Amino acid sequence: MIYAALAALWILFSDAAVRLLAQDAAALSRMQTSKGWFFVACTALLLAALLAREYRVLLAHQRQLEHLNRLYAVLSQVNQSIVREEDRGRLFQEICRIALEFGGFRLAWIGGVAGVEGGLTVLAAAGAAPAVLGRPGGPGCPAGQAVEQGGVRLIHDLAAAEAFSWRETAQALGCRSLVSVPALVRGRTAVVLTLCAPERDFFQEREAALAEEVALDIGFALEAMERRRLHEEAEEALRGSLRQKDLLLREVHHRVKNNLQLVQSLLRLQADRYESPADRRMLEESQVRVQTLSRVHDVLSRSGDVTRICMRTYLRELVQGLARHHDPAGRVRLDLP
Repeated sequence: MIYAALAALWILFSDAAVRLLAQDAAALSRMQTSKGWFFVACTALLLAALLAREYRVLLAHQRQLEHLNRLYAVLSQVNQSIVREEDRGRLFQEICRIALEFGGFRLAWIGGVAGVEGGLTVLAAAGAAPAVLGRPGGPGCPAGQAVEQGGVRLIHDLAAAEAFSWRETAQALGCRSLVSVPALVRGRTAVVLTLCAPERDFFQEREAALAEEVALDIGFALEAMERRRLHEEAEEALRGSLRQKDLLLREVHHRVKNNLQLVQSLLRLQADRYESPADRRMLEESQVRVQTLSRVHDVLSRSGDVTRICMRTYLRELVQGLARHHDPAGRVRLDLP
């Protein structure tokens, strides 16, 4: 609309100006021709400028789409590794490798907080050995700032950024921009992920959001590993408690069995001292009862699980022990299903 309005004004006023300036028909014809070529040239330049602007916008969109596709590929591969890998160290190394292979980054590393000593410890790295990075941290370090602030730290132009300990190493690898994102576990920073890109201004809003999502998945993975570790420790503690319980039950059984045998021996010795048949019979009955109790206790101890007992075996031992003394003629019959 603006172009059409300007063109109409040009035609209207230029024609009037040409008629005023032209002294004869030949001059009018030359001026009309020159005016036409001038209009065509201006229109061509305007169209060229518009096409150049649209081309730049298209290239910018294409580059951003390429950046997003690379980060989506990293996110997908990281999620697959989280499902497969159960070891923390191997998972970190695999994530760094994925960042270089699928994301096209020049350097990727994961650092952990060094505790009371301060600074960061490189837990895994790809693109450079951990020893080359040294101990990141200190003034200007984006990873350290991400840990301190608990949020994303971006550097759009590494060459113009504040100096920090490993900046020259990153630049030597061809890094021109970077992002550092903390991975949180229960609201506290567990590790920090740093990705260094070969392009300047790589990490815009959407790219930084995807990097945050990668760090979020790392945090979920670490939390799941921690839960699994606590679960395994609880299971091991329970197994240890059961082993102690089993040892205690065996010891109790051994002592009870010895005590019952001692009681039987004492009753037998006591019976030998009495001459009265009634007294001897009473002691013999007590001895049989203790012997039956000993057999029943032995059945219980052999069951292995005092909460589940085979009643058929238990009742057979109990009745047979009582019948041997009270029913020698076999008048009592035990019928178990």
